[in-house]
Order: sequence, then structure tokens, then C-alpha cells
Amino acid sequence: MKKKVIVIGMTNILGGVETFIRNTYLNFDYSKFEVDFLHHSKSGILFENEFKKNSSNIIYCEKFLRHPIKSYFRLKQIYLSGNYDIVHCNACSANMLVYFLPVIFFKKKPLIVMHSHNGSSHKKLRHYIFRFILNKIVDVRYACSDVAGKWMYGGKYEFEVIPNGINLDSFRFNYEYRKSLRKTYDIEDNDVVLGSVGRLENVKNHKYIIDMMKELPYNYKYFIIGEGSLKKDLEEQIEKMNLRNRVFIVKNKLDVNEFYQMFDVFVMPSLFEGLPMVCIEAQTSGLPLILSDNISKNTKLSENVCFIDLNNQIKWKNKILEYAGLNLNRNNIDMKYLNKFDSRKVAEKIGKKFISESEKK
Repeated sequence: MKKKVIVIGMTNILGGVETFIRNTYLNFDYSKFEVDFLHHSKSGILFENEFKKNSSNIIYCEKFLRHPIKSYFRLKQIYLSGNYDIVHCNACSANMLVYFLPVIFFKKKPLIVMHSHNGSSHKKLRHYIFRFILNKIVDVRYACSDVAGKWMYGGKYEFEVIPNGINLDSFRFNYEYRKSLRKTYDIEDNDVVLGSVGRLENVKNHKYIIDMMKELPYNYKYFIIGEGSLKKDLEEQIEKMNLRNRVFIVKNKLDVNEFYQMFDVFVMPSLFEGLPMVCIEAQTSGLPLILSDNISKNTKLSENVCFIDLNNQIKWKNKILEYAGLNLNRNNIDMKYLNKFDSRKVAEKIGKKFISESEKK
């Protein structure tokens, strides 16, 4: 009999968690599993049609903090009618446990899998309160990195690091994509393109690189791929600094792999992270990476990756200039460390764990 899984964490905004869920569950073994997706996005979720091809149900529930009582009883009804064997919650903070709270009172409790995807949060007090409860009720503790695991579970509990899987082949360097996109955006041969991929939110700290652009040569361009609540603020900053011909915000793309080919240097000045999938994608495409030292050092899988304190803007500028001058053969990538991030291998590993642990219940 197939195991029934309900997945929590998918939204209608493309980010690392959403990409992880897509990459994992499109590679799942559906001869062994039935998979549904719980969400609270009134406009639906990303990749809905792709999930439905595997007979998945896309199930809506109101946000808990807005309608706690209504949400709780809706969740209870969903779990009772679905008769799930496994709950897989993908989260950046422990407060997400509210979306599987009803099952802890069931006589036959499903396997609860918590999966941490971040290394900190602005709402730390709430996280720490919920973390105590979380550790009492979860059965399997996953994390995308050591930093993300310690953030979600603290120092007393063991957890397993599961790499965020990607389709490695689609991110390998492709000169035709590079040539085509640089032509589309009027990028000259001598232009240097800095690139970031991430939500337009404070944690991603895009304004840090925008502030630096005035200090870099005029032929340096900066592309930010993403959407979020700070879009207007960032656009105003770009306009105020007269950078509209050098800094570009491009809305989320499903073909984001092609943009990595256009970039020359990948930059990520985040305030905190777990193990960002975009850094794995960038390294697979042969890019040099400059990252804030708030990002897990487990992110470094290739030679040209460095971590710099955000307080040292001069060092950031000098490293950008240095990395822009590297004459890299982007086709010559050592895949030894990257292969473990193959989404097919990640999906297989998670599936085996789901079966073995749920059969112990």
C-alpha cells in the first residue's frame, strides 16, 4: 500500500524552500507514495499543475495567525480525511508547527518530519518558544545545513543534514544561453555582470551591493532576480543613485538557470541563511561566489568561493574586482562535491527514510 504524505511549506512566491519542494517531489517514487500539498496562499501555489500530474491534491487552509480557531479545525478535518502516514513540514522557523498541531492529539499519529531551511529569523522570541514544543513532538529532524539544524532544534537534539537538491545538468555552463541573454539586456563583451537570486526582503540585503555600485567601474552591472515586499524601495534607491542603467531587478524566472550563464560573479550579502540552493546552482554553473560570512561555510564546494564580513565593504569591493578578472573555464567543474546535491538522489534518500521511519510507528 502506498504511503500518504502531506507537504507543508509550498507558497506562491518562488524561493529556496519552494524550489527544494519542487525538485524533491517531482523526483519522488509515486509507485510508493501519494503526495498532497498544504498551503495558505489564496492565489494557489507555484508548480501546481506539475504536482497535479502526479495526482496530488493542493489543499488550502487559512493562515493560522489570522484565523487560529478556524484554521485549527480546518487542519484537523484535513488530516482526519486524508489519513496521512507522513507530515513533511518545510520551514524557516519553529512556529510553523501550528500547521501540524492537530495530529499530535490523534490516537494514531503520523510520522512528523520537520525540515529546517534557514539559519535565523527576525522573530527570534516566538521561534524559541515554539522550538521547545517542536522538539517534544517531531519524529524526524532534517536540516539543509548544520547552521539551519542548530537554529531549528538547538544544541541538545540530533538532526540529519539533507542537501537541497537541484537538477545539476540544467545549471551547467551554456555559452549559447550566455550570449543570448547578454544580447537581450544589451550587455557588452567588456561589461561585468554581478548577479543575485533571492527574494526582495531585508534578509537578502540586496541594497548592500546597490550601495556599492557607485564605487565600481561603470561597466559593472548588477542583476537581481526575485520578487518581494521591498521591490519599490529598491527601485527608489536605484533611481535616487542614478543607477537605472546599471542595476536591474528581474522578476522570478522559471528559467533562472539561464541567468547564471549571463553572470560573471555571484554575490550574496545576506544577513542570515541556512545553505542557500542558489549558491549550489551558481557553483554548478562555474561562477565565482562572494558571500557574507553569515552564510554556512558548508556552502563552499568549489575553489572560487569566499566569505566576507558585511562590515568590511572595502574588502567586498576589492574581491569583486579580483573575481571579475578571473579567466575561468566554466565548463571545467569538479562535480565530486556537487553530485550529492542531485535532486534525484535527494528524493530517493528522503523516500527511503519516510518508509523506514513510518513503518516503526
